[in-house]
Amino acid sequence: MTTPGRLAPDHTVWSVWMEDSDSWDGVALYADEQTALAHAAADWIGSEYGQPDPDDPEQITHTLTWTKPYSRWELADEGRDTGIRVAEANVYRPATPDEIATQDAERAQREAEYAALPRMSMAEALEALAGRNA
Repeated sequence: MTTPGRLAPDHTVWSVWMEDSDSWDGVALYADEQTALAHAAADWIGSEYGQPDPDDPEQITHTLTWTKPYSRWELADEGRDTGIRVAEANVYRPATPDEIATQDAERAQREAEYAALPRMSMAEALEALAGRNA
């Protein structure tokens, strides 16, 4: 078996899905975040309430809201979680020699930082890491 080469992110896409559903029609990848959010909301409305009639000014409107409590967007309809999610995903390609060198330098730096932590208690180590990431 051949060992795969190192990878580097090439570009970002936004993945749309519905939690606990293998068949929701809105599952897709989008090239930009705003398009992903707009189409996910429209697909939710279409699947939940049917396709809106653009000629009907009296059609029912829904209050959809997006929140980002974690590293992904979550859609609510009238305050109720829809299960619709939008998250960034990297598309990878083979890393260049320069990118591999950068990855190796970053790994060496992290390892050096971690090497200084074992002389601390777990609480001190967590506080030190939290302070560096703040």
